[in-house]
Amino acid sequence: GLWTFATHPEDFVWNWLDTVIVVGGVIDMWILPLYAVLAGVHFAHNKLLSLFRMMRLLRLVKLLRQLKQVQQLYDLAQAVLQATQALGW
Repeated sequence: GLWTFATHPEDFVWNWLDTVIVVGGVIDMWILPLYAVLAGVHFAHNKLLSLFRMMRLLRLVKLLRQLKQVQQLYDLAQAVLQATQALGW
């Protein structure tokens, strides 16, 4: 069930990291703007929310780790990366 998924020893840290990132994203993108509209307030730049935004990049590390398990997908990702570098991005 859900508890087994969330506490699986192999992916325990990644699963909880994903959970924190998603919850932070929901707060950042939905809850705070809704509260700001309803309460008529404006939120200043929040360092904690910036941290959540940067943590989203860590999900790319997880994706790359999973891509290495399927060699064809890994090769495709490498080719796309090389193509974007050749374009000067």
